[in-house]
Amino acid sequence: MLRQWRTSFHRSLAARLSYRAEITTSAYKSNVTEGGSSTPTAPKDVAVIGGGFVGVSCALHAALRGHRVHLFERSGAFGTRDQASYGNAGGFASHAVTPVHSPSLPRQLPSLLNSPESPLSLAPSLHLLRMAPWLLSFVYHCQPHKVSAASAALATLLHQAEAGYKPLLDLIPSQHLDKVAHRQNILHVWGSQRSWDDAQFKRDLMRDLGVEMQQLNSVDEILEVEPHIRGDRVHKGLLYPGTFGLRNPGALV
Repeated sequence: MLRQWRTSFHRSLAARLSYRAEITTSAYKSNVTEGGSSTPTAPKDVAVIGGGFVGVSCALHAALRGHRVHLFERSGAFGTRDQASYGNAGGFASHAVTPVHSPSLPRQLPSLLNSPESPLSLAPSLHLLRMAPWLLSFVYHCQPHKVSAASAALATLLHQAEAGYKPLLDLIPSQHLDKVAHRQNILHVWGSQRSWDDAQFKRDLMRDLGVEMQQLNSVDEILEVEPHIRGDRVHKGLLYPGTFGLRNPGALV
């Protein structure tokens, strides 16, 4: 039974993957930067399924290591409008090291559920009963030590994201690089002193984890950075300078 399932799966996979791009290493070996990937003594045949950001990045990194890479993409094209990577926001949010849950969130849930301006909404249904174990687990992970552990793990990944893309960006001719990648400042604002105070735990975590940020303590400071924001809707803010981003994620893919 298991053998039949595997055979059926492989046939289905082969039928759906209508395009294959083979990546050779000769064009990339000279682009390996110091501290980057090294060529192994025994290159292997590597198959990567999916030609989005993750798939292309994995394929190129494997090629930079000297492997023979076969990249499979069902649509027959890369970075087109019908693919998720095309509509990606394109920001490398290395500052976003804290998860959604926080120690202050359980206390905020009633107001979040009742406010018409809240992004959170739960319609009464039997599905809520099935969600109960997940909701209880979510609240449990709002404890400070759980949030700290999740933040440390996120920081480990995010702090390496930009460096991980550097060998791939080095493949783009310098005259074209500015068309797809750039640096910009990211502004995060709070609308009241209470919401600012609720976020204190996360701000302390971010500082401890080495996130570079500038605190904006007045509306005037915020408007100086972003003059088109409504001054009556903001109280304080944080500015994350020099955040790396993509102008055209689809073009990069």
